[in-house]
Amino acid sequence: METILQVNAVKKHYGPVQVLRQCTLEIQAGEIYGLLGINGAGKTSLMKLVLGLQKLDGGNIFVLGREIRDSPAYLAQVGSIIETPSFYEHLTAQALLTMHLAYLGREGDITAGRPGGRDATHWAIFLRDETALGVGSCHPPPTPLTAAG
Repeated sequence: METILQVNAVKKHYGPVQVLRQCTLEIQAGEIYGLLGINGAGKTSLMKLVLGLQKLDGGNIFVLGREIRDSPAYLAQVGSIIETPSFYEHLTAQALLTMHLAYLGREGDITAGRPGGRDATHWAIFLRDETALGVGSCHPPPTPLTAAG
């Protein structure tokens, strides 16, 4: 099985506070992996490190066998949502996903499901999150990693 994400002894600190100490994990293609922990445990920091949004203080991260320090090219195969998703509130889920696919230079058959064609101002929080995961999953195959923090 192919390793899509490998995190080796990753360290991250903010001033004197060390939020990640020797963090190590490996995710294989097809696996679903969740990060659980209290506020401040380092979940979002780890996701930001994987996405190259923050600098590692130690260790290394590999996506699809390539160390992320070498090149940001891996990001073309990674979908991500960090923290609370935000959308153009006047658009439906179908319009948002269609727009995101167009941004990526792709087309697809998008069917608006539970949001029922209503614009984003009327959605419950879980519908926003479901649409955010859809946006994060629109990347060209193989879509090895979708990160929602």
